[in-house]
Amino acid sequence: MQSNSRGRTRRAVRGFTLLEMMLVVLIIGLLAAAVAWNFAGQGDKAKVQIAGKDITLLSSAVDSYYLEKGQYPATLTALVDAKVIGKVNKDPWKRDYVYYAPGPDGRPYALFSSGPDGQAGTPDDINVWTLGQGTGN
Repeated sequence: MQSNSRGRTRRAVRGFTLLEMMLVVLIIGLLAAAVAWNFAGQGDKAKVQIAGKDITLLSSAVDSYYLEKGQYPATLTALVDAKVIGKVNKDPWKRDYVYYAPGPDGRPYALFSSGPDGQAGTPDDINVWTLGQGTGN
């Protein structure tokens, strides 16, 4: 052993073995995979929540229009023309929200996003009535 300037002995410096390094890399990889697994699908859930909030706001605007004019708007653009809202956004999947009045099932109007798959009438649709936001005047 060697002695340093203060009289203490210095031990030989030992590095990590290949096995130890591989074990550390494996543990880091497993942790990264667990984190990625937990975050997978969160983007889709956020988009569904955004669509629900947008539909809630549009539904309120449609109901305000009804209270002002005594009839439901023919299109969502009519809400902008009547200055009820500033603009109609697209849904989180960059498609137009679907609106028509009267609704097909006896309700005053239909307002929905066709959801992630882009197909109307499928289980992933985000509908004003399933959100419980329509008034059903």
